[in-house]
Amino acid sequence: MKRGTSMDIYFLEEIGFQHLSIDRFLPEKITLRDGHPALLWLDTETNHGVLDAEYWVPESHYEHNYRSAASGNYDGERFTPEDHVESYRSLDKQQFSRVAPLLRPDSKVLEIGCSYGGVLKEVVRFGVDVCHAVEPNKEDARFVKSSIPEVNLIEDLFLDADLPESYYDVILSFQVMEHVPSPRRFLEKIHALLKPGGSVHIEVPNHNAALLRNYKEARHSIFYYHKHHIHYFSVQSLNRLCHLCGFKGEVTTDSIYPFFNHVYWHFNKKPQKTAAVALNTPDPADNLTDAGRSINEFYKNVEMEYGKLVRQHGVGDILICQSTKI
Repeated sequence: MKRGTSMDIYFLEEIGFQHLSIDRFLPEKITLRDGHPALLWLDTETNHGVLDAEYWVPESHYEHNYRSAASGNYDGERFTPEDHVESYRSLDKQQFSRVAPLLRPDSKVLEIGCSYGGVLKEVVRFGVDVCHAVEPNKEDARFVKSSIPEVNLIEDLFLDADLPESYYDVILSFQVMEHVPSPRRFLEKIHALLKPGGSVHIEVPNHNAALLRNYKEARHSIFYYHKHHIHYFSVQSLNRLCHLCGFKGEVTTDSIYPFFNHVYWHFNKKPQKTAAVALNTPDPADNLTDAGRSINEFYKNVEMEYGKLVRQHGVGDILICQSTKI
């Protein structure tokens, strides 16, 4: 792995961006979530960011140490796989709803970086012919093997995993591709594993998300950038990369964090305590009176309108690429 703070042809090749000119990238100083200063290389044409290799974690980190450093509790308290299942239940169902139209009873499905298996469980419940997964984290892999025995799980990094080519109908990847040095190699391998006409569904964080670009909350910027994410995608950069790697489709944006999470950030300058709280908007009033029910309905309508707004302007917190192999 190359180390240093220079943008050159060798670094471009390592990250799979050798088709781009070095002159497009400018250095930008950032602060990572752990408080350390770092350097981001910013593509001035697409707003795609690449963390300088000086700050990358080693790939072995994901096998044993990732869960100690990345927790659903934002105060740093460690989460177990069981904790993740409970906290991210609503998100898992939301993510599955986006991929369900791709599935059929005879589908052969692969999920890359399945974590604790939240979406996989929904895929198995739907009923498909084959369900495979790749997960490098030892703790998560053990949990998935014991809790979802229908899944054939490979404990490895995706790019190192031995998988059959031209075999899968659908390949899924949620919040994974931002972690890999070369998203181009990642997409090229997906292309090789899919059958002709097969579908890929990828979700990654959006580098043009509203909290980062429109609210301009300085504390959120520090929370947003962290050492596990090498790539920070935009609609334009992800679209171009998918087309370059032989996929047909368009990238859209959506939000997994609701409007009231953004309001919390705006007024409190910090994240909510846990992912479970941040991802859900509870009914603020009781449902025992007409007034209470009307207040709760008002909050739901605000959330829906805000969701429409961020999708319309491309500033949702995630990018969604649902494409077909050509």
